[in-house]
Amino acid sequence: GALSAAALMGRAGYTVLGPLAGTAPITLAATTLNLADAVNLFQDTTLKGVTITLAEVDSVGPAGTRGLTLSGTGTTTIGGFIGASPLKYLVSDNGGGTTIGANVSTTGVQTYSDAITLSGTAATRTLTTVNAAITLAAVTGAGNNLTVASGTANRTLGGAISGVLTLTTTGVGTTTITGGTIATTSNQVYTSGTVVLGANTTLTASTGASTVTFNATDVTGNNYDLTINNGSTAVALDAGFSNIKNLTISGPVTITAAATVTVNEKQTYTGVVTAAGAATLVSPDITLGAVTATAGTLTLNSSGTVTLNGAVTATGQTVAT
Repeated sequence: GALSAAALMGRAGYTVLGPLAGTAPITLAATTLNLADAVNLFQDTTLKGVTITLAEVDSVGPAGTRGLTLSGTGTTTIGGFIGASPLKYLVSDNGGGTTIGANVSTTGVQTYSDAITLSGTAATRTLTTVNAAITLAAVTGAGNNLTVASGTANRTLGGAISGVLTLTTTGVGTTTITGGTIATTSNQVYTSGTVVLGANTTLTASTGASTVTFNATDVTGNNYDLTINNGSTAVALDAGFSNIKNLTISGPVTITAAATVTVNEKQTYTGVVTAAGAATLVSPDITLGAVTATAGTLTLNSSGTVTLNGAVTATGQTVAT
């Protein structure tokens, strides 16, 4: 049956085995909080402890009515769908780690100040808001996929990301990368909006045919370096790159639109660069491997040195410096 918040207050080390109901803002604090059944939030709720384990959590009433703060100093485990009826917000903080084994849906913000570990086997974990910001600390993927979707609001990838199978960000807001490194064993897909660098950044998706795709996505560098290590599938650029200090791409690249890549110091392409649109590369120094422009044009705008280390194929098209 239902357990009231009042009946649980002040008890240390308890295990909750039934639905939790309350009518006023509540805080539950204990060494161990194990909410093994579905939890229905009747009010904004804070759970405090060393170890916090959750199954399903839903907001009672209209979507976005109740929010949840998880304040665990040890491991917080989200084992069931959070927000089948979307929560108002979800915050996980207080210095522990958060394991996410299900999807999380909120109408408002999602903020994960703790390091995140994804659980499952090649599963997809989706963090979704309705036009509200999502902020992540470091993420360990453990071979699972991660999708971060925030509509018109911003996404912040605030820590290193590793071990994720495929990383997808969607929404027309910005995706700010401040964690320095994002490494996936499959693809990275940045869709819509703008990718903003907040640190020197390395994106690695170099296993087999894996790649990094910027789908209708600009990249603003804030004078930081950007390094992309992709596999045999070309990095897809169909929007503009600007204010990047140095750009290095180790695999093939396809520029599919009238994109301009502006770099403050040097841009280096080790693999084949394919111009499928009216592409322009702008920087003091440009180093290219092979170039193919059979379906588009490539303009190299350099005030310093242009180095061509491979064959140039431009049947009926133009490569200009």
